[in-house]
Amino acid sequence: MIWLFCNLFPRGGPGFGDLFKPQEELQMATKNYQAGVKEYRETYWMPEYTPKDTDLLACFKITAQPGVPREEAAAAVAAESSTGTWTTVWTDLLTDLDYYKGRAYAIEDVPGDDESYYAFVAYPI
Repeated sequence: MIWLFCNLFPRGGPGFGDLFKPQEELQMATKNYQAGVKEYRETYWMPEYTPKDTDLLACFKITAQPGVPREEAAAAVAAESSTGTWTTVWTDLLTDLDYYKGRAYAIEDVPGDDESYYAFVAYPI
């Protein structure tokens, strides 16, 4: 990779450091972006979903870390095994997250195992 820096100003004009002030960048970021993490269950946990005949169905046995809600763990599996690993590209009009995402739609206990449960995920094909 080659970087080329050009001085757009004649001698005596503002320098590179004058164009990009850290405080201004911080203010722009604060206005335009809100930090935080969206929980998987907000997008991938769909208990009302009824699998279609064309869906690929999967059952995962999950043993989550202590304190992680079952719905969040099931949704995380649905996300990371489908569209949760995609990089957001705002100009990409050919893909549709709502169509391609995995849908965690049910959770059942594992008989004889109090720490694990089955998560059922539907994938469109």
